[in-house]
Amino acid sequence: MLVFFNVIGAILVPLGIIALAVTNPVVQTDAVRYDNLPMDAANMTRVSIPITHDMAPPVFFYYQLTDFYQNHRLYVKSRDSNQLKGTLLFSGMCVYYLFLEQGGQKH
Repeated sequence: MLVFFNVIGAILVPLGIIALAVTNPVVQTDAVRYDNLPMDAANMTRVSIPITHDMAPPVFFYYQLTDFYQNHRLYVKSRDSNQLKGTLLFSGMCVYYLFLEQGGQKH
């Protein structure tokens, strides 16, 4: 049984050292609140995130939303790839918002 633990340890210790070396340059910043920032006419908010460390490329940006609830069915129904690419043209795919604009009455 001791041989088994030595073999597992001999495998996992180098993997742990590799994982530590790969994640060592990761930079994490504190949470940035954006719920108190003003919105422009298009209901958009500009959020500035201070970068306090030098980072070598490539730089990947990950974020987390908290207390955000999205109805998946409505998302899939109203998803617009052009809008997600940054084109803010109304494509008619936002059926839910059309429904609200028409007073919530089904026609």
